[in-house]
Amino acid sequence: GRSGSKKKHSESLEEYEKILTEDLVTMQNLTSENAGCVPTAFAYPYGSYSPESLTILKKIGFRAVFVCEERVNKIEKTESEWLFRLGRYNRSSGLGSASFFAKMGIE
Repeated sequence: GRSGSKKKHSESLEEYEKILTEDLVTMQNLTSENAGCVPTAFAYPYGSYSPESLTILKKIGFRAVFVCEERVNKIEKTESEWLFRLGRYNRSSGLGSASFFAKMGIE
């Protein structure tokens, strides 16, 4: 019933924060136990999120967040918030490297 990390219309902000925090902390703990490191970057599943999620992600310790906007990222040394709206290019199965990089303008 949830689309990615998006808050449901029927839930309060408190419910949303509790559920998202529990899910992400569980994921971090399992990753730590099984891979030996705690994730600090997060990609919104299906690119679906709510504005409130960013505060929650920061509180849990994430330092970078990827959205589903296909674009090249511009690094701003004077601005740290750009790390929380990193674009990414989605690569569908069957798409070869040459076609994928051409899509980004890289030859």
